[in-house]
Amino acid sequence: MSLPHPSDAGRRVRLGVIVPAWNEARLIGSLLDALRTQDDTDFTVVVCDNGSTDGTGQIVADHVRRYGLPWHVVVEHQKGTGAAADTAARAAIAAGCTHLARTDADCLPAADWTATVKRLFTETDDQFVGGLTLPRRDDIAVGPVRYRFLCAVNEFAIWCGRFLPENRGPQYRGPYVMVAGNNLAIASELYERVGGFPRKAIEDTHEDRDLTNAVRRVTDRYGLHRSMVVSMSVRRIQVWGLVRSLAWYAGHRYRPGAGSAVDVRP
Repeated sequence: MSLPHPSDAGRRVRLGVIVPAWNEARLIGSLLDALRTQDDTDFTVVVCDNGSTDGTGQIVADHVRRYGLPWHVVVEHQKGTGAAADTAARAAIAAGCTHLARTDADCLPAADWTATVKRLFTETDDQFVGGLTLPRRDDIAVGPVRYRFLCAVNEFAIWCGRFLPENRGPQYRGPYVMVAGNNLAIASELYERVGGFPRKAIEDTHEDRDLTNAVRRVTDRYGLHRSMVVSMSVRRIQVWGLVRSLAWYAGHRYRPGAGSAVDVRP
């Protein structure tokens, strides 16, 4: 597949924003609005529809047509967030994007998100960056007290991730940093060098952690930057509860029982 190159080819950072999506008709519209109204709009978007049955892909296509955007929808039939993210990433690279930023369809990037991503790649030596992920206030009711509590939980998770056995070892060139799949960016050359997101389902692996550790095996040019902010849905916590959700993110130390869905949709 061939996509047109982003505008302003003279820029050092030609950014592609990739979004894997499955049955996100309820939330993806707000993401598209958040991307369309970024402070820096010089980027292209590739949304990968991972076999949705609720019209997600059509919602994106209608949004692109309505606003005349240089954005694209690709389709990946192999189930899996990793597979969908990788398909979107490789489509963006084929279009000439030198750097990739990823978020998810249930998220809201801050207005300066793409500008911050570009600044980090031009003003630091990092070739792989993660940002701060906060809870959304507009999805499922999150009052002030619960919001502060969930932010504290996120800080705890960031701190704890470095102690998990799978994130430690002499094979890594630097310390572990928790880089969430809904708020990360990577140089295209490095993405291809490490093999990209594993083309697997969420039931099998956390593709964001796998990408982080693949990067750590080949370079120490990575980091967590709190100025790069995305807000995410807390629906998994709403459905599973906090303890089970944290155990799930900590290397699938919790798994739902037989017949229960891993892909949480309210």
